[in-house]
Amino acid sequence: MERGYFSEDLIQRVRQESDILEWVSRHVSLRKAGQNWVGLCPFHAEKTPSFTVSPGKQVYHCFGCGVGGDVIGFLMKIDGVGFPQAMTVLAERLGIPVLPQRTGEASHADHIREELYRIHRDAADYYHALLIESPEAQRARAYLQERGISDQTVKDFLLGYALPAWNGLQPFLAKKGWSDGQIEKAGLIIAKDQPVQAQKRYYDRFRNRIIFPIFDLQKRVIGFGGRVMDDGLPKYLNSPETPIFSKGNHLYALEKARESAGKCGYLVIVEGYFDAIAAHQAGIHAVAATLGTALTSNHLQRIHRFVQAVKLIFDPDEAGIRAALRTLDLIVPSSVSGEVVLLPAGEDPDSFIKRRGPEAFSRLLDQSAKLLDFAIQQGLMDPSAKTIEGKLKIVDQILPVIRKVTRPVERSYYLKHLAERLGLEERELAAEMARLGGVRTAVSNPPFESPLAKMPQEEQIILHLLVHNRVTDRTLIEPLEPEHFTEGRLRRIFNLYVESGIPAGGGALSNPVVQSEATDPQLAPILTALMVREPEYDDPEQTLRDCIRSLRVKRIRSEMKVLETEIRDAEKSGNGIQVKSLLDRLVGLKKMSLEVGK
Repeated sequence: MERGYFSEDLIQRVRQESDILEWVSRHVSLRKAGQNWVGLCPFHAEKTPSFTVSPGKQVYHCFGCGVGGDVIGFLMKIDGVGFPQAMTVLAERLGIPVLPQRTGEASHADHIREELYRIHRDAADYYHALLIESPEAQRARAYLQERGISDQTVKDFLLGYALPAWNGLQPFLAKKGWSDGQIEKAGLIIAKDQPVQAQKRYYDRFRNRIIFPIFDLQKRVIGFGGRVMDDGLPKYLNSPETPIFSKGNHLYALEKARESAGKCGYLVIVEGYFDAIAAHQAGIHAVAATLGTALTSNHLQRIHRFVQAVKLIFDPDEAGIRAALRTLDLIVPSSVSGEVVLLPAGEDPDSFIKRRGPEAFSRLLDQSAKLLDFAIQQGLMDPSAKTIEGKLKIVDQILPVIRKVTRPVERSYYLKHLAERLGLEERELAAEMARLGGVRTAVSNPPFESPLAKMPQEEQIILHLLVHNRVTDRTLIEPLEPEHFTEGRLRRIFNLYVESGIPAGGGALSNPVVQSEATDPQLAPILTALMVREPEYDDPEQTLRDCIRSLRVKRIRSEMKVLETEIRDAEKSGNGIQVKSLLDRLVGLKKMSLEVGK
């Protein structure tokens, strides 16, 4: 853990003042369940919520895959960043000043990523200021007005304008202290072709274009899209792949769509920047756009964090239908269900909303069809579908997709549905599917067993009481030694309690071990599993005494078994003196066992 840069006081302040429910809700759709909140885990594929957040204890734990930790650990895992980055984000949100320098413990890669975020933000501010203020951007402002984009939307999406000049952005960023190498790494300038020995010269990647900043889920600028205002080519230009940006990983406006999508349960995916902007401006916020690429498995994994369904907008022409059908193999086996929305001929979401209004677009979304139902219907619309050859063609196209459906009930439904629509026997289709190799199950990790599942019950209960600070009389644990814990991680946690001093009351959040180890990858899953489980003991102190007594008796009996083996070995070797000594020790242990067990 790269903790050295931050004082323990600062770490504890950030941990205690941050609202874990708020941060988790940015990525996961949660519902109230008693004192906790539950939702689908963002770290593994599941259909039944097992991801639990405890606002009172400020921890999360998944009973499906075992991950758990505090708000700092959650940001580290969900964003794939190090401890310093997660701490900085949380501290800045709380208004706690954090110096921008990094210690030697911070990785070079993390340092590069941080630089790229800052360069992109500087560039976004530059482009936006040009659009708002520059006389040279008059044409761009008029173009956006013609497209129906309001001034407020321009501000909300931080839209910008790139000058026609070959080096408009570069000198601005240079004044900000960024080198040509850093700006090039961000993909904002391109090196000119020139002799090897010559000094590098650069030109701006984006010129004379409307600029669309692309944000990640933390609302950091990670890239740009640029659109021409005439018939120039390419019509759209995106940032290249960088350490912080990949078209196959990110969606435009997803950071704005996430909250609304989580509430309605689905995300609408469109193909263009203006399509997404038009929807948001019209009050339809659960909309994001791909970045010039087809939908990817990485997109679905990101989306699955907060919705269970996507609605894909396609044109009704042959190309649009083919594009919809191409998503079958991607979406059907995933944990995200897919639905298709077909627009009227000649319309895109932007033009449809402008012509017919947001209410008509919302009604269109309500009429979406399940992706697999849509595929079957499209196959039946082929004139040859009434012939045996046409039916076999549909079977060959659809059956392999049905085979990928992971839920048996859903798979059975579609098999029966396809048989009825084609006038075929369901058992024959089932046999045909079996010849394809049976059915596939969801791509997921092997069934997970709770980290506590096979751990000794008494050891769990003792630590459960300690984690929740239910032990007010510290003398009660004096008979307990680390060696009484047979499970290594539980022993390690108990050692930490002994070293830090056992707190008397105050709640789990005030517990020093919880505070210091909530981001440890080995201990956090165990600590959080203990924390989200409410302590329900009629008499906690008597429960503690009983568990300690049981552990001590087990330890004594274990030592007795070792002695009995040693006695047998000594008898075989004829060593009478050793036998007598060992027997005396065994008798003493038996007496001790009886006394402890009373």
